[in-house]
Amino acid sequence: MCYDSCYHVISTRGRNFLVYVTLSLLEDSGYMPRLGVLLDALLRRAGIQGGNIVPLIMGYGYAISAILGRRAATSQKERLMVTAMVWLAVPCASQKAAFIALLGEHSVLALLLVYLISFLDIMTTGMVLNSVLPGKASPMPLEIPNLLKPDDGALFLSYQLIDIES
Repeated sequence: MCYDSCYHVISTRGRNFLVYVTLSLLEDSGYMPRLGVLLDALLRRAGIQGGNIVPLIMGYGYAISAILGRRAATSQKERLMVTAMVWLAVPCASQKAAFIALLGEHSVLALLLVYLISFLDIMTTGMVLNSVLPGKASPMPLEIPNLLKPDDGALFLSYQLIDIES
């Protein structure tokens, strides 16, 4: 019994770790700003800038960090919209584990359909909030950096160890 509980906790943390490792590699390579530019036209229909794709992706790993990451939005309207989109439409890690446990054995297509419905919910929530909330989305001022090879140590050295004795 304890083995099953421990396994589920470890497997959920592993998926979260994988999401954040992937985001870190994409950010270090310079691809995240490009992703924002590519998705800007699509997310404009929902009323937010393309750069807000990062909190939406982070929501699939852990919703709290996605809501904290929404502070990168340029207006209060966009912050509120991203928060509502993550809260209403993005399944968090525990919901992902339940979807995988319930649908994974039966059909991968059913599992992919859940994520497609999630994306459609994000777009619908954005369109409704964009028409209800006052204000306009500002243009996306994003500088596109060169593509780089991610630093080998940057992934594992994202925080510094503090020497207690000094």
